[in-house]
Amino acid sequence: MNLLLVSPLLIPLAAAAVNLLLWKRTCAQRNVSLASTAALLAVSVYLLAAVAGGGIRATSLGAWPAPYGIALVADLFSAIMLVLSGLMGFTVCLYSVAGLGGQRERYGYYPLLNVMLLGVNGAFLTGDMFNLYVWFEVLLIASFVLLALGGGRAQMEGTLKYVTLNLMSSALFLSAAGLLYGSLGTLNIADLALRLREAPGPLATVLAMLFLTSLTGLALLLLRATPAMGLLLALHLGVVFAFFLTMPYGRFVHGLYRFAALVRYARERRRLAEAEPGSA
Repeated sequence: MNLLLVSPLLIPLAAAAVNLLLWKRTCAQRNVSLASTAALLAVSVYLLAAVAGGGIRATSLGAWPAPYGIALVADLFSAIMLVLSGLMGFTVCLYSVAGLGGQRERYGYYPLLNVMLLGVNGAFLTGDMFNLYVWFEVLLIASFVLLALGGGRAQMEGTLKYVTLNLMSSALFLSAAGLLYGSLGTLNIADLALRLREAPGPLATVLAMLFLTSLTGLALLLLRATPAMGLLLALHLGVVFAFFLTMPYGRFVHGLYRFAALVRYARERRRLAEAEPGSA
């Protein structure tokens, strides 16, 4: 196992666990979080230098081979994103120490911040599509709690909208992952890059548009309170429109008819069961 690749996950995970043990000691939580985010930034910069000088780094957790094991892969793009994640985490932690109210800190702010960084780093390093979904959910669940921290009315209202949008995007993402596995037999990103070249053109287009719909929806969710929301909303709606344009009409209509047939079959079975003598 490549310890350098696992470190961006172990550092925030360990920091979150230590902060939970120091639940009533807010000052100690601040120090632990500052130290962990600084260490995360340093490790990310070192990993970027290693990837830039020696090429792509990869490892499998538990020594299980792909596509069965959990693969972690760092290329130049993911290493750059890890550095940006570490920089943002350290900056946010500094700002939180200086400007966050003590009441919110006592609700578990620092453990949640580290869990969210764990999910972000896992999403950048994962080597398969299912674990990409898992890491997305880790960071989103932590962000839900951070958004609702304090329990104000505006916060709870925003959190409910946030969760609703996330459920829709997650359902689309899982649907695309299921279609990928059913069609190509793998969710490993390296295997997918090879097998998609042999996939039929319409199938590859539909899968790509389904993933783009879910990813732009998640990006809209994460950046909904920023100036980029207008641009992301236009991009998301454009991708959704393109998705319906590229979906094969025959398969779409067949799916609707198949769903209606299953509903009718279930109703008829229920009616027959109720009409049988001796039924309650």
